[in-house]
Amino acid sequence: ADITKDGVQWRTFQLSLPQTEHENEYVVVAEKQKIRKEIIHEIALSTSIEQLLLLPTLLLLLFWLIDRYFRPINDLRTAITQRNVHRLDRIHVTDNTTELAPLVEALNSLLSELEQAWQREKRFTRAAAHELKTPLTILRLNVENALESNDPEQLRGDLHNILQGIERTDRLIHQLLTLAKVDSLSERVFDNVELTPLLQTVVADLAPLALRQDQDISLSPAEVALSGDKMLLEVLFRNLVDNAIRYSGAHSEIQVSVQENRNAIKILISDTGPEIPQETRERIFEQFYRGHSEKGDGAGLGMSICKDIATLHSAIIELIPRENGKNTFVVAFPKH
Repeated sequence: ADITKDGVQWRTFQLSLPQTEHENEYVVVAEKQKIRKEIIHEIALSTSIEQLLLLPTLLLLLFWLIDRYFRPINDLRTAITQRNVHRLDRIHVTDNTTELAPLVEALNSLLSELEQAWQREKRFTRAAAHELKTPLTILRLNVENALESNDPEQLRGDLHNILQGIERTDRLIHQLLTLAKVDSLSERVFDNVELTPLLQTVVADLAPLALRQDQDISLSPAEVALSGDKMLLEVLFRNLVDNAIRYSGAHSEIQVSVQENRNAIKILISDTGPEIPQETRERIFEQFYRGHSEKGDGAGLGMSICKDIATLHSAIIELIPRENGKNTFVVAFPKH
């Protein structure tokens, strides 16, 4: 308690003694308030000085820790801001922490996909522009010839060439649109597709083209189904059969068959046309490659589209070595 005696303030502490024969015995300890305040002041002053001296050190340590732990994030932010459509190289962050490693890995994976898509887009745009320019140039020349011609027979020939050019350009545009659709399919939503009706439709639609060249076209179906995009599968098989009709020559035999085993469903398209050269065999699925430039008027997209559609369905397409006098394309779809 606080007491005042003779004008002096005291701080007292009272301790009661155990009960004895004398009641109400206790010990009182007193300390002058002035002395007490001086001691408290000295302790507070000493502590404050130590804290003031320690504060800069603590602040420096705090700033160092913040810089150390946030430097990888700042480096990552700087690296990301430096990327653009013309610079999509991988990100390398110094002092890469364990926490940032998954993020950097995911970003690099995304950058890799973007770079591949961008490069593919540039190649495609350049090649497509070239392929579209050629038929348009030919069309223009034929139109100019037709306008200058006074000979009905020559005019008819020029108009026939114009019609062929329009058909070729139309086919090229459809192939480009199909290729663009295949490239844009990031999410695959497949249905159950019965192969026999699909292949029957393809063969029936293309049979008139085969009959023009006195070709024998046949189908050996099997009652099997697979998971896929029906429209794209029809494009795949139509391109393969159309390719066989165009390049196997007159009086050839074309056979479409289906085989099934424990691991895969295989569709085979065979023809008895001339043997495909080795160089063409190696590059036949490349975009805009035309191995049969002396035959047909293709733009070199059909086989590339087949390859992309097969890949989209986790299938393998290949031109197997020639045997029994036949060229054979095989598309193998894995069983799930």
